[in-house]
Amino acid sequence: MKATNHTFTTLVTLVMMLLLGQGVLTSCRDRQHIKSLSEMLRDEEKMIKGFIQEQQMNVQEGSEDQRTFDPAVWYKFPNGVYMQVLNKGTDLAKPDRTRVMLRMKGRFIAPDYNKSFDNLSKGYQHSTEFIYINSRDRSGSIHYKLIQEQFGHSVDGLMCEGIAYPLTLVGNGAKVRLLIPFLLGPNIAYNAGAPMYCEEVWYQFVEETSVTININPGSASLR
Repeated sequence: MKATNHTFTTLVTLVMMLLLGQGVLTSCRDRQHIKSLSEMLRDEEKMIKGFIQEQQMNVQEGSEDQRTFDPAVWYKFPNGVYMQVLNKGTDLAKPDRTRVMLRMKGRFIAPDYNKSFDNLSKGYQHSTEFIYINSRDRSGSIHYKLIQEQFGHSVDGLMCEGIAYPLTLVGNGAKVRLLIPFLLGPNIAYNAGAPMYCEEVWYQFVEETSVTININPGSASLR
């Protein structure tokens, strides 16, 4: 009886070891399919180069203090954002005071993630509203603070530094086209490693207000 019990215990142990081993191998195979950040950046560089060629974009280097723009040129700025200025607008935004209403349309340009968005031509889509700020955190510059994220018919979830950054260069009523690398795009773009192409972005200043910016993300108090 003891021998039988020992044999049974040995068989159970072997089965468990085989199952655990299979799980480890499966886990390793899954991890092998997860791209590193460097791989994602290399893939993005190829996507952006291909898109520039496809769209026959005339690209030149831009500077952070630039105030004049050739509408036939796409400017690449030091942070990696590409911008074509259709209308540079009037007065520049004032940090912590200018409230901005944003409408845009475009799409993501990754082969496996090419979803489109549009609250510019679709009237039922809400405008995105934010306060223009000039701040920094560990990831770099920050130039926006959503007033209140709206759900449903809204593109608020796509708001990102790449969309706010142009307001350091253009003003009220500006219309631009943007090509935004995923590091400066919304979370969904980062997760997919997908650059964001904005066919048209329109900025309208609503009002100036006194704003208290809280440390907690996603909060801005108006006075």
